Amino acid sequence: MSYQKTFESAVEMLRGRWMIVVLAALSTEDQLQYREIRDRVNEGEVRPGNGDDISPLSDQSLTKTLKRAQDHGLVRLHADEGHFKPTWYELTRKGAEALRAVRPLIEWMHRYETAPNQ
Repeated sequence: MSYQKTFESAVEMLRGRWMIVVLAALSTEDQLQYREIRDRVNEGEVRPGNGDDISPLSDQSLTKTLKRAQDHGLVRLHADEGHFKPTWYELTRKGAEALRAVRPLIEWMHRYETAPNQ
C-alpha cells in the first residue's frame, strides 16, 4: 500500500472527536465498563480554562466510537453471559500502539497552539 493510502487509512481509523480520547481513557486501566469510560472522558474534558462550550461525551457518541474502535481492532469487548451482566472494554495491542503513535502529534500541537507563528 502506498504511503498516501496508508496515511489515509490511519486517519480514517482514528478520525472523530472522541476516538483518541476514548482510547486514552482505556489506557488507564486493564478494563473499563461503559459508564467508567464515559465518566473518565467527561471528567477530562471539563477542566478549568476549557470554557463552558465543551459538550460532554454522550451515550450515543460513545456507543458509535466504541463500535468503530472494535471494528478497527483497537478495542476488545468482554461481555459476561446472561442478561444484566457487566460488559468490559479493553484496549488491544493495536489500540495501545495507535495511541503511542499519536502522542508526538499531540505534543507538536501543544507546542505550537500557544505560539502559532513560530
